[in-house]
Amino acid sequence: MSRLQRPVALVSTLPAFFFRGGTTSRNVGAALHRRRLPQAPVLHPSSFRAAALSTLPSSSARATAATSINPPSITTTASRCAPEKARGRHLFEIAGYSLTKGIGAGKFIQSTTFSVGGYDWCIQYYPDGEEKENDKTYISVYLALVSEGTAGVRALCDLRLVDQQESDQSSPVACSWSGTKWPRLFSGAGSTWGFGRFKLRSDLERSVFLQDDRLVIQCDISVVMGMAVVSSRSEPVL
Repeated sequence: MSRLQRPVALVSTLPAFFFRGGTTSRNVGAALHRRRLPQAPVLHPSSFRAAALSTLPSSSARATAATSINPPSITTTASRCAPEKARGRHLFEIAGYSLTKGIGAGKFIQSTTFSVGGYDWCIQYYPDGEEKENDKTYISVYLALVSEGTAGVRALCDLRLVDQQESDQSSPVACSWSGTKWPRLFSGAGSTWGFGRFKLRSDLERSVFLQDDRLVIQCDISVVMGMAVVSSRSEPVL
């Protein structure tokens, strides 16, 4: 009798809802079906295509990226200004320096005319100075433009005294000299450039620049002839 009662005990352990209200196995399956999680919605193929396209960069973004990777080439041009000038030198010798003294302030002795850059020039030497207030204590030296009918001549000028004791007279050494760092404008014939107090006479007469009563003035001049501008070839720069 005890063996027949065991199956009854097993059945009694099953959950009550299997037998409640006459529930069968078919009813149990239906109940489990109702407890399943809802399925994800099915997307149309066009929805997948739209989602994929939304992840691609726009045309403007693609253009910006292409420009940053391959920037457009730059064409560079250049030009060069090289002023042209003509150079010349003139030596003005004063033989008999002592005989030139006393001609009076404001009176000068003029060198012969020399040409540089197509213009005529001369050196003006004032033994007693250019102005009376110098009281004959200084000599004055000037460069003068002689050419007529000219205007706006630009030139770099240098005036100096030649060392009489130098053996190599082709490379004279200056004592006190005066020059321009930039071109001087000569407005026309008679225009001058120089110094009223070029050299103190007392210093000059006991220097190496006055030997055997002889004095030599050197003038170097560079005339600006034009402003040539040359353009170079253009080349693309990547």
